[in-house]
Order: sequence, then C-alpha cells, then structure tokens
Amino acid sequence: MRVPVTDLLSSAVREFAAEPPFRDYVDPDRLLVVGVRGRRGPHGKRAACHFTRFRETGERISADGRWEFPRLTFGGHDIRYVISFVLPRFLFLEPREQAEDIVHELLHVDPSFGGWSSPLRHGARYDSRVRALARAALDRGLAVPPLAAPGDTVLYRRLRPFPHPLRRRDRAAQWTYDDDDLETAALHLDPKDREPPPPRYLYRCPSCETLYPRQRPLRMASCGDCASGYDARFKLKLVRGSRGSDESKGERREQGRGR
Repeated sequence: MRVPVTDLLSSAVREFAAEPPFRDYVDPDRLLVVGVRGRRGPHGKRAACHFTRFRETGERISADGRWEFPRLTFGGHDIRYVISFVLPRFLFLEPREQAEDIVHELLHVDPSFGGWSSPLRHGARYDSRVRALARAALDRGLAVPPLAAPGDTVLYRRLRPFPHPLRRRDRAAQWTYDDDDLETAALHLDPKDREPPPPRYLYRCPSCETLYPRQRPLRMASCGDCASGYDARFKLKLVRGSRGSDESKGERREQGRGR
C-alpha cells in the first residue's frame, strides 16, 4: 500500500489551523507541509516550523544585509511558513502526540502571519498551552486520522536542498523555490524503525567497569556512580566507537607514533 502521507498531513494541519486561535491569522494556502527523512528510533525531533522572513526587518533580508531567505512560491501562493514532519518517527506516534506536535508548530507562527517566528518560547508554559489547545481540539472531535501502518510504503513531498537563510554573496545559492523543487520520495515503514538505533559509542568506568552506551562521543565525563562531579580518576574510557570519533583518532595517532 502506497500512502500519500504529506497530503494527509497537510489536510490535518489545515483542520487544526481552522481551530481557535489559529483560524484568526493562519492562511493554510501560504503554509507548506513537507516531509524530511529522519533517523530510526523514537527519540529526537518530530516536526519543525521553518520561517521565511527575519523578525527584525520583516523582510527576507537580514538587518545586517548579509543573509537572505529564498523566495518560496508553490501552487501560485507566496509561502510564509513551512512545517516539516520527520519521517518515519512522526508516523509512529499516538494520535494525541501527533495532535500536540501539530499545535506545537502552529504556535510558532506569528499572529501577523508575516513569515517570522512568534514571540512565544519553549518552556513549561508553552508545553502547557500546547496540551490545552490539543485537548480542546480533540474534545471537539478533531483528530489526526490514521496515517500509515508498519509495512506500508508512504509517499511524501520533500524539498532538496531544504531552504535556509543564505549568504547574499553566494552566487551558487538557490534563491527561488517553486513547484518544480518539490519531489516525491518513497519510504517503507519498517517496524524496526520504532526501536532506538544501536549505540555508536560505548564507554567503561576504569574503576567499577559500568558501561555507558552513547550516540555521541563524550569528552570530559566521569562515572556517575564513582564521582559526584567530574573526577579524572574515573574518566570514562572508550571501549567501542566510530572510526571518526575524536577518541579513536587520538588512539590512531598514538599508534602511529609507536611505529
């Protein structure tokens, strides 16, 4: 089964944008929904709201004149905001979590709908408002429909390269995006994508030999069981890691000096 998942997500965003308080200022025709490929596992970013204007100037050009947002035009509309959903992670969420994520990103849209971020900032109050708005929408019968199931193949629209602010002196930069820059990609939903990826790095305490699996390399870290703060006597030793890690490079340098 091939599911047009970004079409379904775009419809869901439109429905939530028609709810208070978003219906007073969000123009869904100028809000683009795309998908981005993410890493496997339940942890990490699940969605994001991207802007097309600088708050300081209200324009695509920054206040210092060094940076500029590309112009986005899709379906004949001047796009002010792009909401991206990280796949497949977002698809494996519970409906309540999906609703909260959509509300979370819509709250980043400024009430002026000018293309810059709202003055709201992440924190306990932000999260509380997200939960309240999502719960109110769910109580009124609004919900994200089932998007896909493990084993399905989903089709999603993506932008490559993704539009970010560019240095104005960059002659090779892509300054305009339109319908031709939207491409369709396919993604098979493997049930294993629900599981966290295996750790890339493994560290051991030299004293109690406790193992610490990590996705990113550690630098100045000591065993939490043997020391309350950093203590060089209990500095974690790399047992297994990526060949590109700083620790592995250091070991190879030392081996090179001995030859």
